[in-house]
Amino acid sequence: MKHLFLSLLGFMLFTSLSAQSYKFNGDWSGKISVLGSNDDLWVRISIKDNYITQYFYDNDTNGWEPVAPIMARYGSNKNNFLYFWMNNSEVWSETQTYMLSYVNDEKLYVVWSRQVNNIKQDEDNNVWSLQGSGYLTRRN
Repeated sequence: MKHLFLSLLGFMLFTSLSAQSYKFNGDWSGKISVLGSNDDLWVRISIKDNYITQYFYDNDTNGWEPVAPIMARYGSNKNNFLYFWMNNSEVWSETQTYMLSYVNDEKLYVVWSRQVNNIKQDEDNNVWSLQGSGYLTRRN
């Protein structure tokens, strides 16, 4: 009986979380303001159930290029959705986070953060970060 109760509780929690995150499904994009500068940054995130793709806008080709990080995770709770990814090479590592809040069926509010660490030999590493926020609208 205890096992049945725990199974039912787990199913209800999974169903609840899945039901809450459905509203984030879609292809979203928009320009966000970068904190402390006059620059804007294009952001695009495509969410389809458990599959998420973040894109960079390539000014040279005027097109979107998907990001292929070594690790990415997400979670949601009610009207908030968190997506982050990490990437690296031999000389740098990078983390980006996208905190999304549901505004309506056509709009999300996003707070974005990027942190980079460039490895230096025999000296302190070169670390820097950027933050921004703005709205994303549904593309599809």
